[in-house]
Order: sequence, then C-alpha cells, then structure tokens
Amino acid sequence: MHWVYTPILLPLLASTAAALALSVVLWRHREAPGALPLMLVMLSAAVWSLGTILEIINPTLAGKLVWANVEYAGITLLPVAWLAFAIEYSGKGDWLTRGRIAALLIIPLVTNILVWTNDYHGLMRADIHLALDGPYPYVAKVYGPWFWIHTLYSYTLLLVGAGLLLQFRGRAADWFSGQLLTLILAIVLPWLANMLYVFQLLPFHYVDLTPIAFTLSGILLGFGFFHYWLLELVPVARGVVIDNMSDGVIVLDSHNRILDANAASAAMIGKALHQLIGKRAERALSDYPDLVEKYRNVSQVQGEIVVEKGSSKRFIDIVISPLQDHKRRLLGRVVVLRDITERKRAELELQAANAALVATLEATADGILVVNEKGEIVRMNRKLAEMLHIPLEDLSDNSHKPDLDMIVQQLIHPDTFYLLMEKLNAFPDAESYDVLELKDGRVFERYSRPQRVGNVRVGRVWSFHDITEQRRAEEELRYLSSHDILTGLFNRGFFEEELNRLENSRQFPVSLILADVDGLKAVNDTYGHLAGDKLLRQAAEILRAACRAEDVVARIGGDEFGILLPESGPQVAENVIERIQNMLAIRRVGETEVPLSLSLGTATAESGDMLRKVVRMADNAMYRIKRSKPGARPGTGSLEL
Repeated sequence: MHWVYTPILLPLLASTAAALALSVVLWRHREAPGALPLMLVMLSAAVWSLGTILEIINPTLAGKLVWANVEYAGITLLPVAWLAFAIEYSGKGDWLTRGRIAALLIIPLVTNILVWTNDYHGLMRADIHLALDGPYPYVAKVYGPWFWIHTLYSYTLLLVGAGLLLQFRGRAADWFSGQLLTLILAIVLPWLANMLYVFQLLPFHYVDLTPIAFTLSGILLGFGFFHYWLLELVPVARGVVIDNMSDGVIVLDSHNRILDANAASAAMIGKALHQLIGKRAERALSDYPDLVEKYRNVSQVQGEIVVEKGSSKRFIDIVISPLQDHKRRLLGRVVVLRDITERKRAELELQAANAALVATLEATADGILVVNEKGEIVRMNRKLAEMLHIPLEDLSDNSHKPDLDMIVQQLIHPDTFYLLMEKLNAFPDAESYDVLELKDGRVFERYSRPQRVGNVRVGRVWSFHDITEQRRAEEELRYLSSHDILTGLFNRGFFEEELNRLENSRQFPVSLILADVDGLKAVNDTYGHLAGDKLLRQAAEILRAACRAEDVVARIGGDEFGILLPESGPQVAENVIERIQNMLAIRRVGETEVPLSLSLGTATAESGDMLRKVVRMADNAMYRIKRSKPGARPGTGSLEL
C-alpha cells in the first residue's frame, strides 16, 4: 500500500496542532464560563482535521470512507459545542440543562449512525466512487437527503450561536466587543469554507478548505487569548465578581468620570454608591482633595494611602491600572482599593515579635546559627560571633557576611564537620548532635534541627554551647577516678581492673612486681607526713622511670606499689627490678635527705586462671625481702602451668 502525499497535508497538520494546543489552554482555564464548550469545539476541529489528513493519504476507496466517517464525529459535535459556548459566554448558562443538551445531540447522533450504515440506505451519500481528476485521489459522491438535514441543522446552530454573541456585543463594553468579534470570526471562517466546499462553489471542489480555515481560527483565538484576555475577562462575570469582591473597584473614563464602582469601594471611602457612579472624581472624592490631586494624571501605580474619618484611621493599598483598547489607546483607568489595616496591625505585631525573638537570641548563653536550604548563613547571634572570634561589624556588613568556612577553619577535624553536613543533606529532616574540637583547645557541643515555616522546610538552626570547662572537669574526674592524687600513678581501682582484663587476655606471660617503701611510718613519725609524702612521690618517679610505656604502675596501698608487665616473663621482671635498684643506688650517692629504700617481690603467671595466685606469691616474696633487710636480694617467685 502506497500512502498519498500532497502539499495540502501541511496546513491540515498545522490546523490539527493549533486545535489541540488551544484545547490544552482552554482546559487550564476550564473554570471560566464557556471554556469547556469552546474546548470541545477545538477538539472537534482536531478530529475533523486529522480525519481529513488520514482520508487523503489513504489510497483506497474503502480506507478513505472509513476516515470520512470518523470525521463526522467532529463535524456533528462542533456546532452543538459552539452553541453551548455562546450560551454560557453570553450569560445564559442556566438554559443548558441535561435534557436540552441531550435534545441538541439527537441529530448529531443519528447522523453518525447513518454515515456508518450508509451502504444499507444511501441517506448520507450515493454514487460513491474514487475520482482521479485532482492532484490526489478523492471520494466523489452525491449527497443524500439526511446530509442536507444535518447541514441545515449545523448551520442553524452556528447562526444562533453567532446571533447570541452579536446580541451580547451590543450591550458589552468596547473591551469585550473585541473579544466577541474575535470569537465570531474564529468560528465563522471555517463554516464559510465548509459552505464553499459543500455547494462546490470553488473550481477545486475536491479540496475541503474547512480544516485549513481552522488554522486561521486558531491564530485568531490565540490572538484573543493574549490580546483580549479571552476567558480571563468575561463580561457576564462582572456583576457576580466585582460586586462581591472584598476589594474596592472604581472604573474611571479618560475624563476622570466614575463609570462604575462596587460596594466595597464605597464603604472604604465612606460614600453611598449613587454618590460615586456618574460623578467626576474631584466631586465624588471631595473629602480627599490631596489624594485626587496626587493621582489625577497617574495611569499606573501601586502605593498606600491613609483614610481618616474622625478618630479612625484606615490603611488602603491602591493599585491604578490603565484600560486600553486593542490599539493601546487609553480608555480610562481601573482603581483597586484593598483595606490593609489588619495587615498593618499584623505587621506591627510581627515586628514586635521579631524584636522579641532577636532579643531572646542575643540574650541566650548559647551561640545560634541559622542557615538556609543552600547552607548559606542567614543569621548569627552575637554570642556565636564572640565564640568564633568573628568581628561584630561583619554581622551587619553584607560584603563581609560570615560563612561556614569561618567555622570549619577553626576545627581540628574539619572532615568530620563536612561528613555530618553531607548526612544532613541526604536526610534534611533529621536532627543532629555532635561535638566540635577547636584548634585553640576549646570544645563546643552542637545541636541542630530543621527550620520550618508552616510545613515548608526553609533551612536549619544550629545551637553551639561551650563545654570546654565541663569537658576539662569530666577529664579531671576520669583522671582522679583512675589515678592516685599524691603520686600521679594509677590507683588500686584501676590496678584491679587491669588484673581483671589481663585474666581474659592473650598477653601472657604476665609478670607482677610489688614494692613497699621501707620505714615510711618512722619517716612520718620523725620528719612529719610531708616528708613521708615526698618519699612516696620519689618512689613513684623511680618506679615509673624504670618501666616501659605499656606497663601499669600503680599505688595500691599506703606504702605499697604494684607493677603489671604484660607479655613479660621472669627475666623482664628481673631487669625492671635491677633498673629500680640502680636508680635507688644513684639516689643514695651524696644523699642528705631522708633515705629511700624499697622492698621488691616478683612473680610470673603463664595463664589467666593463675594470675590472682601470682599476686599472693609476689606479695609473699616482697615481705620475705622486707624481713631480711638490710642487704638481702629481692625474692622472686614464679608459677607455671
């Protein structure tokens, strides 16, 4: 099968596209009177045009007849939709009941049935054959009797619709006359083309110009939409819309006469409607001579005025817009008045609330930071500026607005900061808590949550609390809980925890050294407790210096010390004891202070279940040495599985 191509297809395609595009526009304005019927007109035109295209390109008679029959769906619905539009647009929409619409559709329905069953009765067309005397094969036929009934009916609906609009034009303002003329031309053009085709008044009678005429109609309607605000400004809506508006509306002609006004405008001005309509503005608004003079020759402006009556004062928002014809000649002006007294009061209350909020933010002990959805700083209180050492003048200087980099560059771990920001970007509704460590040693606690206006997320609020002193106090408490205050060594509690940990570890063998300061009681009694304390500190220094970094050195009693040597056998323990003795010996050379002597005992455990017994063995070894003083070697003990 070879499809037929002819240049006439191009304007037909343009017609289809224009009709569909206008249908979309009309659907978007479907709430306007007449929009839905006019949309049906355009959809019917699209069906008609598309059917014509498919009829032309189909090379067979049977195929052409199928698409010719499809065209009738648009051909028959279009005049009914046109009449419905004219009725709605001219303000008679109540006439369109379901029963009347159904009655209007009877002849279109019968026509579609007859066209599809034409082979049985010939009421729509007869003597059907494929003619080849044109630029492309076309269907030649003789119209049947029902075709002329359908045609008369369609033309009647067209004329009635156009008559309604012409009648309405006679009582519409000049502005709306342009609308109506555009609509009438847009629909009459295709039907004139159809009459030329149906009655074969053109030499090229095989070409149906009706769909092409719809392209011109589309251009006219597009002009109406954008120039005359077609369907945006409907004449019949005036009484309902204007009179029921809470805003005041005054229409002035080019000579400043008030042509129209609504009740709201009269109430705002403090006049009755009959005192306004038909009067010159200077006379009707004689109570406000300054305002009349100010806006006498202003064709377009927006501002605020104050209307005072006695002790009352009202704030009015005024918008003046020009009324122009299609040649942009000034016909008059529309003045819209809106009472914004309550809004002004609300603005003052909002300003007071904002001032209170700002005062609260500035009075808080925490730093507050507000950022928008882009991460840009919207607000920062003075406390945070002080915490981050940001000059206060930068807070009000737009050219030096602080940004997040001013915070990041002060952090020890900026990567952690950016990682949290990435997580919050992925989960913008989440709350967050973290701790920031600054290069100068300070520590900030940071909490954030999303900021919302109603249900809309607009940014995030961060609060910063300086916990430097709190952190130092916590670290000091942790230190004191595990260390001996006098010597700085670990205390007995920590020593016991390490024993428990080592019991379940894989750091065996573990050697243990216990040390006791000889004669501490005598030193306390003879020289006082300060001397005894000094002696203990000296012993702690020697023990710590003799051990490795991984060893645990602790004060476990008044004059007793314990040393845990993980992963160390007896020889390592003997080496440590030897270092301790050497340090004690060096200290005794030229000694003038209170002498320091330590009794040392050691033992080694090869497994965790014997570690506690090793403690007792080292203790026994130490006391044997202590009893055998002076001059005895330190006792040693070992335990093997």
